[in-house]
Amino acid sequence: MEILNLGGAQESTPSSTKSRKPLRVLLGIGALAAVTGIGSTLAANITLNGGDGVEFGQGVVTTAACDDSILVTPISTFVNSSSSFVLDSINFSGIDLTACNNKTFTIKAYNDGDAGSLYLDSGVDYIEVTLSSNSFSGLGVTTSGDGFSLELDNSLDAGSVYKITVESKETV
Repeated sequence: MEILNLGGAQESTPSSTKSRKPLRVLLGIGALAAVTGIGSTLAANITLNGGDGVEFGQGVVTTAACDDSILVTPISTFVNSSSSFVLDSINFSGIDLTACNNKTFTIKAYNDGDAGSLYLDSGVDYIEVTLSSNSFSGLGVTTSGDGFSLELDNSLDAGSVYKITVESKETV
């Protein structure tokens, strides 16, 4: 408001500023809603399998069968005639004998490129080991305390083994 208006010039208020204000308010409200929605989505809790244990593990170093702290140790041997290392055996230790009693373990090995499993033993791409009454049984199995050793009878190149998987299921 002017103190003295001589009537020559009208007050200049650009109409474009007035028309942009509602647009800016709407954009601000939309951005706030989007940030609130994304924040609540990223902080959501997800429960799989009803919180019960999952009896399958697969990964480079992951073992999550009936016991999630099984130590898997592949043992290789140097073969002089072929100048290569072969997977000789696999040791499994730290198995909870109570939680895994009456379970059958399925052991497989994979390389990095193929989807199919490697042959662990003469034409066999998996080996099953059963735990019953604190004793392990299966092809090439030796019980040792809270685990077992799996002796392999083939010449599987140790360098081709990328991961070893362990699955457990109820013994039928």
